[in-house]
Amino acid sequence: MKVETVYSEYQEAGDIYFPFNIGVKYAGQLAQSINIENIAVNSEIDDAIFVMPKPVVETEDEEDEDEDDGGNK
Repeated sequence: MKVETVYSEYQEAGDIYFPFNIGVKYAGQLAQSINIENIAVNSEIDDAIFVMPKPVVETEDEEDEDEDDGGNK
């Protein structure tokens, strides 16, 4: 089966042209269409996004609940 990706609706974002529509065709029929609303080039990213979350520590009360229901939640 032939799969074709079609890029269209190019717009400029940060001195580069990007396709704002990406279509995927299977056997000549459009199967998927992705429409991009906004592209930000070299924008600031908050370092907090990359901070690992703290691990979840189960308390004794939660362990007791697991035993009461046979370990099923």
